[in-house]
Amino acid sequence: MSRNESNGKIVGDYLRKYGNTMTKLALARLIYKENPEYFSNVECVRAMIRYRTHNWGKNKNLTDEFVGFCQPKSEAIERVDFQLPKTATNCLLLSDIHVPYHDTKAVDVALKFGVEKKVNTIVLCGDFMDFYGLSKFENDPRERELRYELDCGYEMIGYISSLLPNSKIYYLPGNHEFRYESYLRRKAPELLQIEPELAKLDTVLHFSDFGLEYLRFSQIIKAGKLFIGHGHEFGGGAGGVNPGRTFFLRSYSNFIGGHFHKTSENIERRLNGSMVSNWSMGCLCGLWPEYAKYNKWNHGFAWLRIDNGEFKLFNARIDNGKLY
Repeated sequence: MSRNESNGKIVGDYLRKYGNTMTKLALARLIYKENPEYFSNVECVRAMIRYRTHNWGKNKNLTDEFVGFCQPKSEAIERVDFQLPKTATNCLLLSDIHVPYHDTKAVDVALKFGVEKKVNTIVLCGDFMDFYGLSKFENDPRERELRYELDCGYEMIGYISSLLPNSKIYYLPGNHEFRYESYLRRKAPELLQIEPELAKLDTVLHFSDFGLEYLRFSQIIKAGKLFIGHGHEFGGGAGGVNPGRTFFLRSYSNFIGGHFHKTSENIERRLNGSMVSNWSMGCLCGLWPEYAKYNKWNHGFAWLRIDNGEFKLFNARIDNGKLY
């Protein structure tokens, strides 16, 4: 049985097949024997059969009949943060590269810094790919085709790996990466049912060639006492005047993300004296896209050092190819 089938559907299927040939008790025993993971006991199944057949009996106490029911299996998804390994002590955080609309000079400034600091870990903090053609918003069909974008993404990962061959790469997908799976859900749901691997971007782009670890969509990274995300995980909005402040109001924890393409910082002291720090990173893509010709974006990245859970962070800004 599929996990998507409810207890009621299972009972309904058995009733259509055996309803006229077996007593309710015998049928309940058969259903429980063949589907023990869906029901607490035989009486639970028996009560469901009575409910589905509208047969409660004239002299039965209705409350007693419901005693056999059990809660349906929960489909709720548990939040599981990704724990950055303890070996990841010297990290380069790159966000919003938006390949193939990346800024080559800004990318090189960030990677050169990583080489100089001998980082052992690279975290791609979302929107590494743009997927312009897969957006649900109106786009120009004359722009880049999907095959070209995928090839550029693979080439960029190879370029980063070649400059920092000893660095482990973690890819945290952002809202633009979700465009890929969203497109398949909307345009080709049957293909997803037949071949679920199609939804995995790391499979399509062969990230395993570079030892890259692709994380789950909307999964936040825990790095010591700091949380790392893309920034879209907390919902919509433009980020306000200070995206770092926005991250604080939505997380109330030490957090750094991108998404808003703007370098900012917000420091708060709690009543108990502890400090909570939040940062937003600049982007590494072109600053003047067609859909946002006039904006307040800037280039940037971050450098993170972790020692026994404590962290130090440099939120770098890039202006005209120079690091600040």
